[in-house]
Parts: sequence; C-alpha cells; structure tokens
Amino acid sequence: MKKFLIGMLTLFMTMTFIALGFARNIENIIVNTASEVIKEEVTQKIVKYVFEEANKDQDEIKKEITKVMNQNDTIKKLLEESFDKALDVLSGKEIENFNVSDEVEELIAKSEAALKEYGVTLTQEEKQELLGMVSNEEFTNTFKESLKDVKENMTTEANTFLYTFNFIRSTTFELILIGIILFSLVCIALLKKSYFKWLANFGESTIVVGVICGILLPLFVNFINQELARNVSETKVVLVFDSLKHYGYILLGLGVIAIIANIVLRKMTKQEENK
Repeated sequence: MKKFLIGMLTLFMTMTFIALGFARNIENIIVNTASEVIKEEVTQKIVKYVFEEANKDQDEIKKEITKVMNQNDTIKKLLEESFDKALDVLSGKEIENFNVSDEVEELIAKSEAALKEYGVTLTQEEKQELLGMVSNEEFTNTFKESLKDVKENMTTEANTFLYTFNFIRSTTFELILIGIILFSLVCIALLKKSYFKWLANFGESTIVVGVICGILLPLFVNFINQELARNVSETKVVLVFDSLKHYGYILLGLGVIAIIANIVLRKMTKQEENK
C-alpha cells in the first residue's frame, strides 16, 4: 500500500511539473509563434516591395531581410506589449496609454540598412508618418475600441476561456502548483521515513518531465511544423516551443543532480551505520 501511494504521489507530481511548465511558458509560446508568423508576413511584403522598386533577386533580398528580422526582438516586444494590453481590455481593465513608437522606431532603424543595400531609402517624412500612426491618442483609442467591440460580442464560453487563460498564466496558479509539488514531496518523505530518500522520486519525476518537454515535445513540434509547411501555402506558420524546451532541460538537470545526491547520501548513511 505504501509503495502504491508513493507511486501515485510521484505520478501526480510529474503531471504537476508538466502543468507548471505550460503555465509558465504559455504566453511565451503564443507570442513567439505569432512573432514568427508576423516576421514571415512582413518579410514577404518587404521582398515584394523591394523587388518592384529595385528589381533585385528575390531570394537574396529575402535572405537579407530574414537575417535582419532574426537579429532583433523588436517584433516580439511589440507583441508582448500588445498581448498584455489586449488581455487587460478584454478582462474589463482600463488602459491609459498604448505607445509602441520606441519599438517601431527601433524596427525601422534595424531594417533601414538592409533596404539601403537595394536602393530603397525611407525619407524622414515617411519615418515620421509611420511613427505618428502608432504614437498618437487616436491609435490608442482605436486599439481600445476595437477590443471593446470584440469583448461585447464574446460568448459566455469565450469569457470563461479568457478567465481560465488569465488564471493559468497568473502567479497564484503557479504558487498553487508549486505548493502541490512540495506537499507531494513531504508526503513521500513521511511515507519513506527519510530526510533524503524523496530525492529519488523527485529525480525520477523531473527527468521524465525533462525528457517529455526537452526532447520528445520538440521532436513532435518539429514534425507538426514540417506538415504545416507542406500543407499551408499562403502564410508560413511555425510553432515555437523553445521556452518550454529550456524548461525541460532545466528539470532534466535538476533530476540528474537529485539522483546523484540521493546515491551519495545513501552511501554516506550506510557508512555511518557500519561505523
């Protein structure tokens, strides 16, 4: 009976670690995935524009623009800011200002050098026009009103989903999951009547989660991305689970350390008992 309870607690802890990984990284997954889609869409638009203006090789243009896009996280910053503000509005909160002019200015500056190589130069007036579109009060009001319209037309199911999503990504939910993990470890320690033998179960649990999140899931996501690339012709869709993969690597490392620590402490205890 005791072994069964320990096994169930270990399994429960493993599932909780997986839930914690998704809770901590769900926003990053959404933002990073959206960032890749937008980068691809923006790159295609720029390549088409430069090709029409300068009549250069499209593959060469795309390679250079893609390099510029991947070398900075400006689009990701824009999405993170927009994502948080959008959720605030949809959740009924009021936002005073939504100014992303700094990020847009950085994106223009980073892209300008690449465009100049193909004979395309943005004038100061054009830059100011782009910045003016996202820095004035009208932009903030349009953003807020658009989201309010969406909120007013949301179904009960959509509101429930939004509430659940906000709760999952909250610090409260993370603390609950961490509390469940600690409670499981305390119960295992009490059942084993040892101050260190719980390390073996902790190690087993984190290694399993590390393999799932750090190795198996990336392989599955890579397969999905290949299928999407093969079947989706218009906009390239790429699922990005890098943050969850790094979470898996961390747990894998913790699991190995815990197993080693358990072996060392067990040997030390035996030596003390023999003495």
